[in-house]
Amino acid sequence: MVFLSGCGGSEDFLPLPPQPVVEPVPALVADPVRGERLFMQTPVAGQLICADCHSANPRVLNFGNIWAGRNAVGLIERAVTANTGGMGYLGRLYTAADFADIAAYLGNAPSVLRFDSLAVGSSSPSQTVSVSTSTKTGAAGFSARVIGDFQIASTSCAADLPRFDTCQIELRFAPSARGERSGALLISHGQTPSPALIALSGEGR
Repeated sequence: MVFLSGCGGSEDFLPLPPQPVVEPVPALVADPVRGERLFMQTPVAGQLICADCHSANPRVLNFGNIWAGRNAVGLIERAVTANTGGMGYLGRLYTAADFADIAAYLGNAPSVLRFDSLAVGSSSPSQTVSVSTSTKTGAAGFSARVIGDFQIASTSCAADLPRFDTCQIELRFAPSARGERSGALLISHGQTPSPALIALSGEGR
């Protein structure tokens, strides 16, 4: 015989439904938003900034061969070490993580992606993130994944991207609950020590 609590019924003893697993964001990521700030302003006032020599629109203008640094942090570091074009002073201002952020900014656009408000249980039209490789080297071992209420609808990015190439990742928003929803697109490949993170957001209603 089973004795039930006087405060409830048999439903008190049913197992809880499985809870969704929320994947954490990796501790180390390359941040293109921060990379843009570093490109436009050095930490020391009065020093030349990257934009002074490479233009303030480096995703469109290949001024001073800035596209060599697209998703290629090693080539940026090599240019600084070799003092190419007088870049050597940047080695005293920036860390390896800073250069990784700049390479992520140069190679991935946009840096953040916002979706329109959407009813829970539905899926949005897709939006595009473009991934570009260096003019000098490709990106082997490419992979992309999402965290949160977002989906990769399609991609033209191969596992090994050739040099001087651009591919697209089509993303959709599929809110699982009401309210503000945030997530990320994580882009990994052999030319970056940590995945580049594109912040994703939208609102469920």
